[in-house]
Amino acid sequence: MKFIDAFSPTEEELRIWASNPEAEYPVEMSQDWDLILADINYAEILIKLACEESPNKDFFLSCLYILSGASRSDEKAISELKVMLKLVPFNASEDVKLWVKRSENLFNNPALYNYDGWGWGDLAQDKGA
Repeated sequence: MKFIDAFSPTEEELRIWASNPEAEYPVEMSQDWDLILADINYAEILIKLACEESPNKDFFLSCLYILSGASRSDEKAISELKVMLKLVPFNASEDVKLWVKRSENLFNNPALYNYDGWGWGDLAQDKGA
C-alpha cells in the first residue's frame, strides 16, 4: 500500500493497512513508523485498531505501549492519555485491557519503565500481568 504521506497517515489509510495480512512498513519509513504513530494525536485510532480483529492489531497495540512509555514523565501527556484510556471499550480484548492496566501503573510509578517493554513496545507480546 502506498501512503500519501507516511509521516502523517490518515485514519482511512491506517484502516486499509491494518486489514492487509501482508502489510509492510511504508518504504520511506523503514523501521521507525511505529514511533511516528506513537503520538497522542493518533491515540484514538490506535485504540480502535488495536481493539478490532485485524491481522495487524498487535502492531497498533505495540504503538500504544510506546506512546504510554514516552508519556510517563510528562504530566500533560499523561493527562491526555488518561482521557484516551477511557475510550477503550468494555468488550476490548484482554491484551488491550492489560495495556490500560499497565499504563495506569506506569503513570503512577514511572520507575516501572524499561526500554525494551515500553520503548520498543515489546510488552504488547507479553501476555502476563
